[in-house]
Amino acid sequence: MTTRYQRPDHLGLIEMDGEADTWPSAYLAILPAGPIHTLDPTGYLIWCTAVDVGEETEVIAEVCVITGETAGHIGADVTAFLGELVRMGLLKAGPES
Repeated sequence: MTTRYQRPDHLGLIEMDGEADTWPSAYLAILPAGPIHTLDPTGYLIWCTAVDVGEETEVIAEVCVITGETAGHIGADVTAFLGELVRMGLLKAGPES
């Protein structure tokens, strides 16, 4: 069974402009109580891709396209980070419908 990711309800997001050639970073928090989490450009890229694309294998594929890396090189790290985002409450995960 594949996993599908969504933005959780009550998630606050502030995007910080990156340099011209880099992905921005962001502050995310479950509102109203927090805590506030900072995502560096790579983390924010993975989070945005998960919210936009949704399905785990497609998230990995899209991150590979954007970064120029291979799934064999970064796939396990992307999967692990997605799990961490879920544990922190910054992504909701459920079965693919």
